[in-house]
Amino acid sequence: MANRWCVVSILAAVVFLGGPVLAAQIAPVTVDSFSGHLGTTWDAPKSIDGDISTFWYSGLAAPAWIIYAFDDVYLVGDVSITMNDGNYRKLAKAAVSVSTDGTTFAPVGEFDVNTANASITTFNLGAVEARYVRLDATLAFYSNWDPDYHTFETAPDGKFAVSFSEIAFFTALDYADAGDDQTAYDTDGSGDEPVTLDGSRSDYPDGTITAYRWTLDGAEIATGVNPTVTLPVGVHTVMLTITCSDATTYAGTVEITVEAQPQSFAAAGDDIVVTDADQSGSETVTLDGTASGWNVVVWEWYEGQTLLGAGPTLDVSFPIGTHAVTLHCTSGVGTTDSDEVVVTVLDGAPKAPVADAGLDRSIENRAGGAGEPVQLSGTGSVDYDGTIVSYAWSENGTPIATGATPTVVLAVGTHVITLTVTDDDAMTGTDTVTITVVPYVPGANDAPRVGGWEADSLFPTITAADMEVIRSKKILLASRSFGQNLRAGMVQLEGQNAMYHLNYTGGFQVISEGIGAVPDDIFQTYDFVQYYCTYWPHTARVTEFDSIIRQKFHDDVDAAIIFFHYTTMGTWTTYTTIMDSLRLDYPDIQFIYVTSGCSPVADDPNNVGSRDFSQAILSTYLGDVPIYDMNSILSTHLDGTPNVNANGVPYMCDEFSDDAAGVHPNTDAGEQRMARGMLVLLKQMFVQTARPGDADGDGDVDLDDFVILKTTFGRSPLTDDRADFDGDGDVDLDDFVILKTN
Repeated sequence: MANRWCVVSILAAVVFLGGPVLAAQIAPVTVDSFSGHLGTTWDAPKSIDGDISTFWYSGLAAPAWIIYAFDDVYLVGDVSITMNDGNYRKLAKAAVSVSTDGTTFAPVGEFDVNTANASITTFNLGAVEARYVRLDATLAFYSNWDPDYHTFETAPDGKFAVSFSEIAFFTALDYADAGDDQTAYDTDGSGDEPVTLDGSRSDYPDGTITAYRWTLDGAEIATGVNPTVTLPVGVHTVMLTITCSDATTYAGTVEITVEAQPQSFAAAGDDIVVTDADQSGSETVTLDGTASGWNVVVWEWYEGQTLLGAGPTLDVSFPIGTHAVTLHCTSGVGTTDSDEVVVTVLDGAPKAPVADAGLDRSIENRAGGAGEPVQLSGTGSVDYDGTIVSYAWSENGTPIATGATPTVVLAVGTHVITLTVTDDDAMTGTDTVTITVVPYVPGANDAPRVGGWEADSLFPTITAADMEVIRSKKILLASRSFGQNLRAGMVQLEGQNAMYHLNYTGGFQVISEGIGAVPDDIFQTYDFVQYYCTYWPHTARVTEFDSIIRQKFHDDVDAAIIFFHYTTMGTWTTYTTIMDSLRLDYPDIQFIYVTSGCSPVADDPNNVGSRDFSQAILSTYLGDVPIYDMNSILSTHLDGTPNVNANGVPYMCDEFSDDAAGVHPNTDAGEQRMARGMLVLLKQMFVQTARPGDADGDGDVDLDDFVILKTTFGRSPLTDDRADFDGDGDVDLDDFVILKTN
């Protein structure tokens, strides 16, 4: 039965005290328009995508409204709203209005919405005709507000937004039943066909049905319970309207499809491959033509000119080899059609499996450090006469992984990896895949990421003018002793050159004294403010950071960052959820995402968690937000080589720490590396710089820049340094790579 709705003269819910009454979900539903959204991650269509983990998050500082459109006019009853999880501003009350034309909206009512995580709120619009439904948010909920509920005018931070996960609409209760959808065939080729309609399942428990009226496109075509009508070839939505003894009327629809005589209607099924399992020389196969369309009455199966048999299905014994079988179909009016299926009978002798190591590919080293995590896939491998029992991966003869889809860490370069599969007959097959890992090169509009290489190679490009810009910014750091190591590095750089002076202060004991330990006017004196945050659990320092931004500084800082000595994936959800929420609520602040620090002890299990957390930050956010890659800064030697243990896990370089079993980068080399990296990142964030490879400074990288590089390549001494992109004092292959990449 197709879409059905009841038609009543007042906006009231239909109540049925007898047997079952159906209310159908309305589909499809599309988003017609909306007031805004906080980035593509939380776009409005995600409220109707059937996934409760995605949701619409409206724009800030604007009335929040959204309009949904149906494919036709329906009598709408229930509306169901599912709330999203997390610390977001949520829809608490909605004013609902409806329209049939998308222009003029009539108010229906105002409804409360449950804001608990994953809760479902259902309210009834009272059987109202609508093709468009509009929700206007009148109340929002956010757990950090006091009191909890606020309007656009009373939101404490001047911002108003709402979110919810899913919405669904349902038709009002039904009494009219126009019967099941039907398909009829134009058997005589006349262009139309008689069809019998069926309204016998309609029922009105509060009285009797006095009339049955059938209409097509608004015009009456029949009356009565079971009339016969003649319909042309095509798809027709026929409406049944019943009139009841109390003068109420109800309507339902049925879809009638009249098919013309088709050119093609035989369907012999998919090609068949079987194995002669008992090695008898042949195998029985079931041919299946039941998918043949229209009104087939005769099925005949041929191989060449030989009739194999008749019927919609047929069992045939085929010898080993390939057989082209043709199905001939005849319809009830004498038209014919044919289709072919290829049957292949394989020899039953044991066969080696066929390995498939996947497609060759090139991958950016977005994780940095020791290399990029790459998932291998041997799922395309097949054993035609059994099953594959093992997958072994190797590079240059050295085993690197097992399993069908293992993940391996590959360094920058070209890797030829061999997959060996073994089947249940102990036979093997091999295949190779070439994976090229190339360095990540940020695009012109990508947010910066600073690791060990950038901290060393780009630091000399910082000028006194750059430092003036950096000192004009307000930077907040939540940290423990790593912040003191950073400060010590800043002092050492200033001792080498006074231009690196930064007004840095710390020592505020938020861990013991609360957020009031940081003076409200601290940025009137200092540029860079570090406070001592909670040590453990690491999630506590994130929620503490959220409170300081929202309750104390709001938009009064330019950049904010949290340091971790080291952390694991257990911190991931809290860290990313709160940082993402802050980034959306305070777009004028640049929130610097940080990878995890690491221990100087090679086999410290904390280093594994730090690696996983750091790789997740880079693979998720690289290019989208500024990243201080502390894991790379502390696990990359000064000569640029990564410091990893025998299992490829990064750990802190010896030259950066005096702790035998601690976590502190407390040597001059470690502290200065941290400070250099921070200054490089702040320059890239706040100082307009030329695009890498733009030798002539015209804003693009083109043939003119290549000519400058070509004419100065390898010159010594270097008299024109415009093509010295890496600042090492000469123009060489490294500079060519930078130009080529950009």
